Order: sequence, then C-alpha cells, then structure tokens
Amino acid sequence: MPQVTVTIAGKTYRMACGEGEERHLEGLAASFDARIGDMRKAFGEIGDMRLHVMAALTLADELAETKRRMEAMERETAAMRESTDAGSAEREASEARLAETVQRTAERIERLAKRLGPVPGGAQQGGVTRPQDTTPGGCSGVEGRPPRLNPPPSAGEGAPRMRGGRGEPASGQI
Repeated sequence: MPQVTVTIAGKTYRMACGEGEERHLEGLAASFDARIGDMRKAFGEIGDMRLHVMAALTLADELAETKRRMEAMERETAAMRESTDAGSAEREASEARLAETVQRTAERIERLAKRLGPVPGGAQQGGVTRPQDTTPGGCSGVEGRPPRLNPPPSAGEGAPRMRGGRGEPASGQI
C-alpha cells in the first residue's frame, strides 16, 4: 500500500492510501493546510487544535451545502423527467387522435367518391374536369398537379347575368 507524506499547519504526517490515490490525498492535504492558513490570518493565533477544528467545520459545512444543492437538483431533474414523460404521453395521444381523424376523413372521402361513381372520359361534373384515372395510386392530374377547373359558362350559355358587379341577378332571371 503506497504511503504519502503531507504537511498541514507546519506539521508533517505520513499517511497510507490506495494505489493511484497519492495525488488526490496530497491535494486534499494542501487544501486543508490552506484553509487553516486562512483561518490563522482571520483569527490570529488561537491555538492549532482550535484552528484545525474550525477549518474542518467550514469544510463540513461546504460539503453539507453541496449535498443539499445536489439533492435539490436531483429533485428538479426528476420533476423535469416526469414533465417530459407526461408531455411525451400527451404528444403520443394527440398523434393517435390526429391519425384517427385522418383515417376517418380518408374513409369519408372514399365513400363520397364511390357515391359519385366514375365519370367516363373526363366528362364535366360540377364545373370540375375529372379525367380518367391514368396515374398509379389513383391520383388524377398531371405530374401531381390538381385537376383543372373548367371556366364557368359564359353569359350566352344560360348562366345568370349579374348587373353592376354586385352579385345580384339581372331582372327576370334567377
């Protein structure tokens, strides 16, 4: 077992330590020696034993404060994890509701499309040209573009005429 010689408050101490812990123990002794030196400057010569006890108590106080802060941080971290977990569960529930809504909407569109039935050769229905489905996957249009809208019938083709652009039918027409 390795041994280390340290000096604290002018006195030399020989101590045993674990393999590889020599530098750590020397650092702790140097820190404690510096603390005693600070106490001696602040309080003067009040006795070595009293200075050692005061230095040890200040270190113990710092250690207790560090533990208290760590516990507070661990509680805060646990609360954040719970909040994150709750948020994840809520997000997953929202995604499931959204997927269900999309599924129901797709089914409704399918039912409406079946009710309308196929329109042969791109015949006109409701002002929209519905070309025959020529693309894979059931999409109509060209290269992913939406179907073309036909222009409304002109005034000479039986459409109600509007006067003055106010959206009112011309007299005698409805």
